[in-house]
Amino acid sequence: FTFAGIDAPPVPSLLRGFSAPVTIHSDYDAQQLAFLAAHDSDPVNRWDAAQRTFVAAMLTLAADFSQGRRLQLPAALTEVVRALLADHTSDPALLAQALTPPDPAYVAALENVINVDGIAAAHRFLRTQLARELRDAFTHRFNERRVRAPYAPSPDQTGARKLANVCLEYLGTIDDAAAHALAGAHFDAADNMTDTIGALAALRDSEATEREQIFARFEDKWRDEPLVLDKWFREQALAWRVDTLDRLRDLLAHPRFNARNPNRVRALVGAFTLRNF
Repeated sequence: FTFAGIDAPPVPSLLRGFSAPVTIHSDYDAQQLAFLAAHDSDPVNRWDAAQRTFVAAMLTLAADFSQGRRLQLPAALTEVVRALLADHTSDPALLAQALTPPDPAYVAALENVINVDGIAAAHRFLRTQLARELRDAFTHRFNERRVRAPYAPSPDQTGARKLANVCLEYLGTIDDAAAHALAGAHFDAADNMTDTIGALAALRDSEATEREQIFARFEDKWRDEPLVLDKWFREQALAWRVDTLDRLRDLLAHPRFNARNPNRVRALVGAFTLRNF
């Protein structure tokens, strides 16, 4: 195709409107992906451009980690996330999905030789560094999208909660007093399980005393609700803490842990073995 009468080469938005899974190899560069992630009107393509930018960043950071090089966040990824956080017109549920880094297991599977330590380090560094560089933007979107009206299972509230909790989880990686206070206030104000678990997830990796207090409060309130308590077990199994394995052993002896309950085993052992990167 030849395009005439334009000042710059166009950036194609490919496979628009497809309803079936398609794998396509393209030669988009970082700037083109950033442009699509910020401006594409096709929601799936926009999400895909953001995810490709995340993947490229994680693979680069993983390689740098393995080679002992200093980790530095790619500028293209920062600009993509900045643009997504500044978008006040798109569906917040789409923005939440686009802001969520890809599963480390997916990224690792893209390599011929899986770099376990590198991918894990890249995933952790990426989230924390983005939160630090764009803290004001994440905080603003969290406060803007945090639902203050009484709970309703409506699409508008669902999308807003999703975006707010994604922002809060990013902020939680900073693990300072301001992040702890924000998560604690979110937990106290929550009138639904989505926001409650969002607060737990934001404090999941923390060593702060607030973390222990909130997890204890959750257990005390929901200890007699097995499906809800599964969430409590799962969040602890996912924690990036030096004592996670010891904590896992303690939870295996917890009065509410039952090895004959598949949901409970999946929530604790399954989350640790399959999802803790």
